[in-house]
Amino acid sequence: MEAKATSEQSLASAISVSDAGWVLVCLAGHRVSLFIARTAMKRFFPTTYAQLKKDQGSRFPAYFVFVVGIVWTIISAPICLGAFVSTPADTDQPGVHPRMSTMERVCLSSRGALWISELPLLSYSSGYIVHHALSLSSLAIIIVNSLPRRPLYLIYAGLITELFSDTVALLRFGGQNHKNSRLYAHISVINALSLLIVRALPAITVTLSVLMPVKRMSGLNYIACVVFYCVWLLRLAFKQLSMLGVVELVLVRPGYIRLGQRTRITLYRLMLGLSIVAVEMVTAAVYCSQRDVLLSSTESHDLVIAGLGTVIAGLFGAKAVNSLMLAIDYSRSKTLHSYPPARRTFPNSDSVFTFFAKTSDPESRTVSFYKMSGVPFLDIISLNGISIQGGILFSALWVSQIHYAAPTVARDVLLASMALALLLGEAIGRIGCYFGGCCGARHDQNRADKIPSVQLLTSTLNLIAFLGLATALNCGLMSLLETGCTAMAVNAAIRLVVDRLRNDAMEKAVGTATVFAGCQLFLSSWIYFSLRRGHDREVSFVISATIYMVAKSLMFAISGRVTWLTLAQLPLRTKLSWLLRPIVFVYLFSLAIVLLSIADAYNQSTAIGPMFLES
Repeated sequence: MEAKATSEQSLASAISVSDAGWVLVCLAGHRVSLFIARTAMKRFFPTTYAQLKKDQGSRFPAYFVFVVGIVWTIISAPICLGAFVSTPADTDQPGVHPRMSTMERVCLSSRGALWISELPLLSYSSGYIVHHALSLSSLAIIIVNSLPRRPLYLIYAGLITELFSDTVALLRFGGQNHKNSRLYAHISVINALSLLIVRALPAITVTLSVLMPVKRMSGLNYIACVVFYCVWLLRLAFKQLSMLGVVELVLVRPGYIRLGQRTRITLYRLMLGLSIVAVEMVTAAVYCSQRDVLLSSTESHDLVIAGLGTVIAGLFGAKAVNSLMLAIDYSRSKTLHSYPPARRTFPNSDSVFTFFAKTSDPESRTVSFYKMSGVPFLDIISLNGISIQGGILFSALWVSQIHYAAPTVARDVLLASMALALLLGEAIGRIGCYFGGCCGARHDQNRADKIPSVQLLTSTLNLIAFLGLATALNCGLMSLLETGCTAMAVNAAIRLVVDRLRNDAMEKAVGTATVFAGCQLFLSSWIYFSLRRGHDREVSFVISATIYMVAKSLMFAISGRVTWLTLAQLPLRTKLSWLLRPIVFVYLFSLAIVLLSIADAYNQSTAIGPMFLES
């Protein structure tokens, strides 16, 4: 009965008549503000009013949206900051919240009313429509699911940066741009930097501090949404800075980002860094969610040590094993062909994946790093390439001995969490391989068009495996240890199937990477069924089950490869490039989050169903 009363209180505090009243008041206030702004301009600046109305046509009402937006931002941002500061930190408990204060109601109502009122006036821009719709849906999900609101107040306080974006929009209405106005350029730079410093950095920092450790799927959705929000802010900032020439994305092979005149950051290294961060974050989230008790300060400290040590050991193992494999291959061939550095050429227009890279080098697309760069062999070992399998091996060895450096960390839980996160890390890292020019497909006259973008094939298969196993773990279909073993088995099967398509495996009967993947597949399958074997089962069950697991994993990878190659031959492949646009990923991500949030809210409300029947 106590749990039912708590659930009833949380739902009642989420939606009330007074809250709806505040929304209506703010909505009416915004409409009145628009009317006053339009009337004042028409009366005091009739010439400017008539000229703007003539030039902008149907977009003319949006001009006053940005004018009023500046005023509302100046008022609402300090209120939201006050709500963040005044709200006690002990309210950051998912599921239950006290009633909102007046400052909290004004903050949420003003932002919600602003987005609702602006929607019909900004209908000319799909970007604004998507932004406002996602903002309203995220606000509704957080309130209905009784999730922590303090990070939301900080995010809304960070919208003070809209002063710059609204000013830029008004200057654009006046015909100014980065080419003919220094003021426009300066404000655009300030706006781009403020997106990262004022909005993205505080949002992700506070959200992680509030929601870790994760105990509900809605909490993980919350973190995923904030991370996605920060990534989108990064994209907006990069887009604005690139228009001003401050940064430039150069899509050659290897691709890089130019900062200023001299500094370059290769996309390969950037995606490698992002994959490491993703693996660490997913590992920590899964580890914390699987613990029955809250982490103590000692265990949290040990978990940080374990994470840093895993990164160092993994990078060292990846470089060491890659150097060993290069040395073995070099000793076999005794000769090493040199290739010229990557140059800018026109891409193959038949490939749908040239949407990502409008310029590429056909040679470097299909050869590995050491052939592409044309540097001496000693530099090859020290500079170019890593072995993911070597990173897996050394990371596992480090965690197996972690009790010496971090005695409070549960090694079995950490290893299984890392194995699941590995799939997402490789899915991100292989995109870096695609832009870097390494790990490419075989390139000959007969099969050049039949093996498109092996790196993206590997990335897609790993991403599908990660999403499937994460869903199975969340639904309770598999334990964490079983999920980790399955993740390693599927990852090895993908490597076995895709390896034969790669250029660096074309002249090898059985490469060292193939042998490593085969051992990884067998061992992970054996451990999986050893965990599931009961006391009454014999060892023969494990053997037969291991064979079944290996065959099942290989079938998944083979079917994925066949589907990939089949779709590449369809005449419609050149018409599918719209699927790769960023806005499509926004739609898919948003739909997934909404569905997961609805499912989580349904699970949480199931317990209070009998209460309504009794009443």
